[in-house]
Amino acid sequence: MSGERLPDDTDSDAVLLGRGNLRDLGGLRTRCGRLVVAPRRFFRSSAPSRFDLEQQRALTRMNLRIAIDLRSSTEVAQSGASVFSATIQTVHQPLFESARETWIAPTNQTPRATAERYFEMLKDGLGALSAVILRVAHPDTTPFLISCSAGRDRTGIVVACFLDILDVTDEAIATDYARSDSFDPGSGRAHFATIQELLALVRGHYGSTQQMLDPHGVTTGIRQTLRRELLVERQ
Repeated sequence: MSGERLPDDTDSDAVLLGRGNLRDLGGLRTRCGRLVVAPRRFFRSSAPSRFDLEQQRALTRMNLRIAIDLRSSTEVAQSGASVFSATIQTVHQPLFESARETWIAPTNQTPRATAERYFEMLKDGLGALSAVILRVAHPDTTPFLISCSAGRDRTGIVVACFLDILDVTDEAIATDYARSDSFDPGSGRAHFATIQELLALVRGHYGSTQQMLDPHGVTTGIRQTLRRELLVERQ
């Protein structure tokens, strides 16, 4: 697996929210080694509608500015009222509205097969992925949260691409993704190799994540803005 150092989730709220697959991506290393993702700015999670009351209170204490929901419109409607206060801007941006038949309860769940399904989801959702990144590039958007249902598949795809354009190492991206493996295992698993395979598919098809996103408005200037806002010197 990996010896990559992960963020320290030791405070009580982090432990509580971690049970809902919510975590801070702060501390993940970039390829230059000098910069890391800034703590308490970029979070990922399962759907907060799954949280119990105590977890919802801990979520409020995070002082989020934006919560981005990648679920379909049907999923959102079925989940009931939002758990967020009026001070948090909620952005519903489905990665896709309809799942392909081959994505539903697949029998082959090896990392390669899962990555191939993820790549199909990514191609279907390129516009949505770009919209998420462009929204976060606006001023005063941190801290922000990206979530779906389990916080593993759609969130895993979007977060992996986002971290890649921040120049986070493949090892750190894959290690973070694998932390979702124990959450809701009945609906799928999160293997370290899956994200490595996905990034290889992106690079084989497009050249890089950056080249994939360029035609959708995620320009060099946008990437530079995101790196200024979301990366800090490693301590």
